[in-house]
Amino acid sequence: MKKIVALLTCIAVSCVSFQACGQNKELNIQPPSSGNTGGDDKTPQPEPGPVDNIATRRTMQMGLGWNLGNNLDAYEEDPEDKDYLMPSETIWGNPKATQQAINKVKEAGFTTIRIPVTWLAKIGPAPDYKIDAQWMTRVTEVVNYAKNAGFQNVIVDTHHDEDHDNNHWQSLKRASKDPKVNEQIKAEIKAVWTQIANNFKNCGEWLMFEGFNELNDGGWGHSAEFKANPTIQCRILNEWLKVFVDAVRATGGNNATRGWAYSLYYMEYVAKAARTYCLPAVLWDCGGKGVPGPEHHYYICHDTGAYYPDAKETIDAIMKGWFSEDPEYTLQSVYNNAPVIK
Repeated sequence: MKKIVALLTCIAVSCVSFQACGQNKELNIQPPSSGNTGGDDKTPQPEPGPVDNIATRRTMQMGLGWNLGNNLDAYEEDPEDKDYLMPSETIWGNPKATQQAINKVKEAGFTTIRIPVTWLAKIGPAPDYKIDAQWMTRVTEVVNYAKNAGFQNVIVDTHHDEDHDNNHWQSLKRASKDPKVNEQIKAEIKAVWTQIANNFKNCGEWLMFEGFNELNDGGWGHSAEFKANPTIQCRILNEWLKVFVDAVRATGGNNATRGWAYSLYYMEYVAKAARTYCLPAVLWDCGGKGVPGPEHHYYICHDTGAYYPDAKETIDAIMKGWFSEDPEYTLQSVYNNAPVIK
């Protein structure tokens, strides 16, 4: 018996990490603060007030989301396999996603859907970095499932393309050590996101882009290199984000004002914490129980839309955590009364 609170990955963290409708200010992700702001002034500083702009309003409108995990982000992980790094929707044990399943997710009460996509070996060689046409077609098909289901917030990203010491192309570690590598990666980011953006440029504002997923050097903020000088990797991350945004905006059409999200150095929240601190949150759902991929949180079957055993109890708890206005329903009560998963 294991008492859990369903884990949610926060992807569009308030106004700091979501931009919309032409807001394209220079990005500036900062390394972790040491707590010392410098100077001798010990006067306590007032807490900043809430920011009210298009980005923050759109962020909160996103509400509670669901993540189509271990489908379009699945890929061959075995370096000895001839298809190493090749994305494949069913390779981690899930069936192909269907319209029926996405409809059921919407009916469950989720207001946003995130469709993580791994591109990896579906990207051709330099200098064009052309994306495989069949893969782009399948991604488009699944995005349209979400639109047809009535989702007003649909997010597409580059997912397991980030490198955590596993030979993926978005490598902060290699880029931080070699400027030539950094320039090559930026060229690929521009080419990849230009193609994705052009493919979806006629979609309405219901579609959003998330530039990257969990970018870090493989140490998740704890590596010796990052601790020694976190500014180096944060600077490169800022450069990559600017390349992503500029590439999307340059394609024109609806991409000129499309909302987009970006990730900081990895962080996670539960539903009630996200709601308490005004953070939209997305439930990672890997579908099939016991699939061989790296994530093992299963709630809704990705082809039929049926709940897995005991999953509805968890989903109901998440919905309560997000929607309940009961003043007695606190973060502590969420912990004390978390659903039991066998």
